[in-house]
Order: sequence, then C-alpha cells, then structure tokens
Amino acid sequence: MAGGGVNHSPLMIIGGGPAGITAAIEAAGAGLPCTLIDEAPRLGGQIYRQIPAAFCVRDASALGKDYRRGEAL
Repeated sequence: MAGGGVNHSPLMIIGGGPAGITAAIEAAGAGLPCTLIDEAPRLGGQIYRQIPAAFCVRDASALGKDYRRGEAL
C-alpha cells in the first residue's frame, strides 16, 4: 500500500515471508484482490531475506537453494 492510503482489498495478508507470499499468489490466481502487509521494507521474511541492494552477488549458488527460491518469488 504505497503512500499510506486506505486500501479496500477483501483480503489482507499479514507477513511477507514464504507463507504470506504464497497466499498472495494463490489469491491473485483465484482472482481475489489482496494486500500483503509486512513490517520490513522488502519481502522475504526470515527464510528468504533479501540482501541489501548495495551488495553484489557474484555467485548465487554460494548462498544456497533458499536464496535462489526467494529470488524466484
């Protein structure tokens, strides 16, 4: 919800980790508008935590399979 405005989605998903992201994808696939809310500025939760934009990843395979799964989401 950019800009702090009021959102009238029929579904509000709290948490931008793997479960919240999956729920939003499934809801959207079913045609249900939703809003995904997380306290962090970037999605991923503890499992798929995104590295800071200032970092450069030269070999994503060194970061493991969870990093690659998170990138795909």
